[in-house]
Amino acid sequence: MRIGLNASASTGFSLGKGWRNPSEFELFANGPHDGVALYERGNPQLREETSLNVERTLRFDHGRARGAVAVFRNNFKNYVYPRLTGEVSGGLPVSVFAQGDAHFCGLEGQLDFDPVERLTLMVAGETLRTRNEATGTRLPFTPPGRQNTMPNASH
Repeated sequence: MRIGLNASASTGFSLGKGWRNPSEFELFANGPHDGVALYERGNPQLREETSLNVERTLRFDHGRARGAVAVFRNNFKNYVYPRLTGEVSGGLPVSVFAQGDAHFCGLEGQLDFDPVERLTLMVAGETLRTRNEATGTRLPFTPPGRQNTMPNASH
């Protein structure tokens, strides 16, 4: 749902429910995965993963400034993730696909500003927090937050 607040701003809200079955790889892998530098082992006991997502956004476009901010939370039941075992095989860390309830919370935003004609300055950033509900710890391989600032000269 999207609602216009005034001529230059709007807000949106979304609610979503999802599900997926584990992939064949997550169920039956047993070998090196060079793309992630891990020796991965599947888990044939994995069950269907479900999620409920809520997101809120705010967008504006006012003269020489434009931007957006979004905040979200995604709750998972039976979330599938690679868990490091502490073993090494063929020089690679060993992981096994595990499953548990988890949640993700995130914030992302971007601001574009045109101080003069043909020059746009951009600032953007995002952060993601994850939590494994069974252990109370961050999920493995959660990316760190990032921020970017850069000028963008138009041609």
